[in-house]
Amino acid sequence: MKSHVPSYVFKNRFGVFHFRARIPKDIREKYHIKKEVIQKSLRTKDQRTAMNLARVLWVKMSENNWLDEIEDKCAQDEQELAKGRRLYHELNKIANRTDSLQSDVEEYMNTLASSEEQSLKKFAEYANEREVEKETQETCRPVQQVTPAVVEPVETPQETIILSKAYEQFVDWKKNDWRPETTKKSAAAVEQLITIVGDIPCNRLTLDHMKTFRDMLMKLPSRVDLPPYKGKTYDEILKMEIPDTKKPADKTLKNKFGYVLSFLDYCSSDGYSVIDHRKVFEQFKKKKKVSKVRMPFAPDELKRLFESKEYQTCTHNTIAHHWIPLIALFTGARLNEICQLAKSNIKRDEESSIWYFDINAEEGRSLKTAAAIRYVPIHDQLIELGFLEYVDSVSDGGRLFPMLSKNSKGEYGAQISKWFNRTYKSEKHCNIEIGQGEMKDFHSFRNTLINTLKQKGVPVASAKEIVGHEDDDITFGRYANPLDLPNKKKILDMVEYPSIDFGKIKYNI
Repeated sequence: MKSHVPSYVFKNRFGVFHFRARIPKDIREKYHIKKEVIQKSLRTKDQRTAMNLARVLWVKMSENNWLDEIEDKCAQDEQELAKGRRLYHELNKIANRTDSLQSDVEEYMNTLASSEEQSLKKFAEYANEREVEKETQETCRPVQQVTPAVVEPVETPQETIILSKAYEQFVDWKKNDWRPETTKKSAAAVEQLITIVGDIPCNRLTLDHMKTFRDMLMKLPSRVDLPPYKGKTYDEILKMEIPDTKKPADKTLKNKFGYVLSFLDYCSSDGYSVIDHRKVFEQFKKKKKVSKVRMPFAPDELKRLFESKEYQTCTHNTIAHHWIPLIALFTGARLNEICQLAKSNIKRDEESSIWYFDINAEEGRSLKTAAAIRYVPIHDQLIELGFLEYVDSVSDGGRLFPMLSKNSKGEYGAQISKWFNRTYKSEKHCNIEIGQGEMKDFHSFRNTLINTLKQKGVPVASAKEIVGHEDDDITFGRYANPLDLPNKKKILDMVEYPSIDFGKIKYNI
């Protein structure tokens, strides 16, 4: 098997490797931690060295409960820094008054509790470590000596990097998790933030800035890039008469605010921003709505689907219509994961001789989450139906289904989804029955496999690994080794669909 860099190792835009691990939800809730990940520089550009260092950290997390200790420390440090930052700004206001005396500074320090003095000292040390440009002496007079026995000399507040630079880092961090459409929408939302508040240092961002951004976005048309608004400044647009039909819907606002808040969460976790940016947007919290439940296909529905005229006579319009539902039935893979497969993604393990799908994000392929990167054994039923013969017929270096094209969102599966809904769900063909409050579509193949594994008694963690679901369980999701191919195959060998007579399915190369 070809070695690959584990998900907990990544390289930043300067080529330096970092260790990163997601904090399980139960740990975050237990210790009241907002940060979702631990991140630590491995201080090397050499991949082999980075891999060795990262494995040591991973083992420490697993064996020595390092995660809990670090999380506890992170939470305490963040609270202490926030307190110290507030005291620091108050202290500088006193020191920078035109009529300020050294005795005023000393009097202020005498009013602080010992814990506040410690927080102030901690923030001063943190600020001095930041490698950013210092403010000039003309802009702000520095505090000289502030009770030397208690706290080290404090310099003027240092500005962090500007919003646009922070966003570049954020995008670099998220690029492996985002789809092209997400990248585009996030960039547009943050660009509007910067247009409204200015490309200021992150630590200069205030709640007033965020209120201005919120209120202006609610008044502006949803598409400022189209006539008659194109080319005008926001102030000019607001002077125009904007019909309510042109203003953004609540859902659009929630989505835009969500992208901005995600970016600001990153700024906060990296120490660039200090404000409670989410407070301004509380009214836009997404309300839980009663949504339809996606159901697995019933046995008789599967029979009608795969014993249809098209399958029995091999007369689908394209070969993609023939194989993609079958692959989904036996892998539980997402539609776009299947549609973007290349011939090179179909592999045979030299050790076990097991054929498998190598689902990855290489060569421009996009996946929903990091957990979606996985190996899935090819079910024996697919092999018996002639799948490997089809793979052999595909040109080397090509996609498995070259007849499918990307849509505007960069996805290959839209055509298949529409075809499936208008064909197999219609009364003329399989007449899939959908109850009240339920929904069935192509994604129901995924639910069908998951339900089958559940009925067979397969552990949840194992099922999640096969279908590419993230596992937040701290025991299995973070510390346990992933299943190997032979064990995955044993699980998938349990998958059977007795209602389908696969002998009726015909395939002609």
